[in-house]
Formats: sequence, C-alpha cells, structure tokens
Amino acid sequence: MGQYIYGRKSRRNPRLVGDLITVKIIKKGDPLWEAMEEDRIYYENTVRHEIYQEGRKEEQLKIAQNLKKLGTDIHTISKATGLSIKEIKKL
Repeated sequence: MGQYIYGRKSRRNPRLVGDLITVKIIKKGDPLWEAMEEDRIYYENTVRHEIYQEGRKEEQLKIAQNLKKLGTDIHTISKATGLSIKEIKKL
C-alpha cells in the first residue's frame, strides 16, 4: 500500500448541513500511515484465521459424519476430531 486517505470530522459549520470532514492523504513514512498499516495487517490476519477455523471445523464435522456412518463409537469420534459428543449426536 502506498497511501491512505484519512478523514475525520471537524467543527460544525452553521452554513452547511451536516459535519465537515477534513481529508488528508497519508503517505508511507508518516507515523499515522504506519499505525494504519499495522491495523490493516492485523485485520487481514484475523480474517484469514477465522476462515481457516471455519474450514477446519467443517472438515472435522465431515470426518465425524463419516466415522459415525462406519459405526465408530461416539466417544472415539470425539477424541479423534475434538468435537463434543453433543455435536456428534447432531450429525
């Protein structure tokens, strides 16, 4: 990322309807840019982690479902997949 556009509310102008917004282009090297870049990276990593966890959970459920069809004991399925017995019984 090369730059961000940063906007914030400024004082109210009685001649205008609504609030004024001050806009500043933030370029690499500016301390505010560094903070915004850190926030962006943190957000990206958080989203990636959530997507990974969702996919992992789906895979665990598929495996548990297949083991259940094969007649495997529910307690064994729970130990193998990390799912709760309640979750397995719902399948």
